[in-house]
Amino acid sequence: MMKLPQILQRVAHEFPNRAGITFEGKTRTWSDVLQRCEQLAGGLRELGLKEGDRLAILSHNSSAMAELFYGPLWLGVVPVPLNWRWTKVELTPCLGDCEPAALVVDAENVEIARELVRLCSSIQTLIYVGDGDVPNGFVDYEAVLRSGERISDCPFGGDDLAAIVYTGGTTGRSKGVMLSHSNLYVNAMNHLEFDAVGVGYSIILSGPMFHISAICRLYIHTFMDVHMLILPQFDALDLMENVQKYQVTSLILISAMAALLLDHPRYSEFDLSSLRKINYGAAPMPPSLIKRLQNAFPGVGFFHGYGATEASGVISTLPAQDHHLEGAAAKRLRSVGKPAPYIELRIVDDKGEEVAPDVVGEIVIRGPNVMLGYRNMPEETAKVLRKGWYHTGDAGYRDEDNYVYLVDRMKDMIISGGENIYSVEVERAIDLHPAVRQCAVIGRPDEKWGEVVHAVISLEPGLTVTEEELIAHCHEYIAGYKCPKVLSIWDALPLSGAGKLQKNEIRDRINAQEKPR
Repeated sequence: MMKLPQILQRVAHEFPNRAGITFEGKTRTWSDVLQRCEQLAGGLRELGLKEGDRLAILSHNSSAMAELFYGPLWLGVVPVPLNWRWTKVELTPCLGDCEPAALVVDAENVEIARELVRLCSSIQTLIYVGDGDVPNGFVDYEAVLRSGERISDCPFGGDDLAAIVYTGGTTGRSKGVMLSHSNLYVNAMNHLEFDAVGVGYSIILSGPMFHISAICRLYIHTFMDVHMLILPQFDALDLMENVQKYQVTSLILISAMAALLLDHPRYSEFDLSSLRKINYGAAPMPPSLIKRLQNAFPGVGFFHGYGATEASGVISTLPAQDHHLEGAAAKRLRSVGKPAPYIELRIVDDKGEEVAPDVVGEIVIRGPNVMLGYRNMPEETAKVLRKGWYHTGDAGYRDEDNYVYLVDRMKDMIISGGENIYSVEVERAIDLHPAVRQCAVIGRPDEKWGEVVHAVISLEPGLTVTEEELIAHCHEYIAGYKCPKVLSIWDALPLSGAGKLQKNEIRDRINAQEKPR
């Protein structure tokens, strides 16, 4: 039976004195990390947490954050990372859905935690994982570790729940993706086929650990004995300083991160020659930016990953040997590569029948990495898990060589700076403004962010609204990164004969840079 704690136990047994995790200048060996995770399990048991309980986490990245994805699993307690960028309005439904017994927060989230605990009656304990004095009403994280005896035996694994990860949705609230031990274990095994393994390898993790792309990396790089350097959040200067200091071999970037790195005024001051590999994904990366990266880091291998929370991480990968900007193979750079080893991928029509190569359809997958389902959402689960296949909602095709190409997002999802944004959620916030008659939200291609949120509206007769006013209005209901960055005001939005918004026409007009009327 696949058990996530066994990944850590194995590497700590085989390489006890190798560097495992570094955070803010402090490095812990794999043996140290294992000891702290087993102590955390004992401490949580002393607090009264038990099998099946949920442990919500609202914190920036840290070594403790990494421990929270291991320690609770020895008890059968389920970690639930929450997006610290979300507002109270967005967080409250998630807490009501997962009903956590405890909430872990860092210094930046103490005040919102006080509000959330009043709104969520299931929370019995607040755990403080920050520096400085422990706030009133909170239990110190380090004290929790010291309070119990180490637990070394983990009876949980396989299809037992290992994490609930909330992802944006179009159904009124976020969906809690339930991932098992086997789901995340198999995703880690997938990376063994194409990622770096062994002594001397290191990687910087700066993506937020409430995203599956960062969560799964904890298990992947433990599995591969790769030294993980964790940053609280992405900062180009901090990243370059750490690459130089620790001779880091690997990075994970999205378009926005890569642009900020290359454009940083102090970029030329640092020795980044230790880098051997750069992984990128989440947001589309323009070929012009890939060319800049290749010129800046000659000899570095570039890997592109396409994935989903519901797939526990990766679905397909485009390896370094397919990163050609010229020649016949250059077309592969537009693809998301080939399916990962333990994943079966098909392109199907609206009847679920597989289509021929080069024919566009929906991307569906199956395999042991596919989620258990959405928490408390049987109808939504049934929509996407059909006859053993997970329906991604992404439109694409595959060529004769089995490379997969994305052409659109059936669910109108926008990816901006690595964040998944659903247009319906933004449209719902915009619709609440009294001056708005109609609205449509699309993703507009952007060199830096991959895409930006572009809102197109028509106005109620006699009313007006400025771009600044509408964005400020949206900030009351949704996180800042979801709010529109650009606003167009048209006399009317195009509708189909059935009265539905024609987003394709809107996209065409916006992409053609037609001036709003």
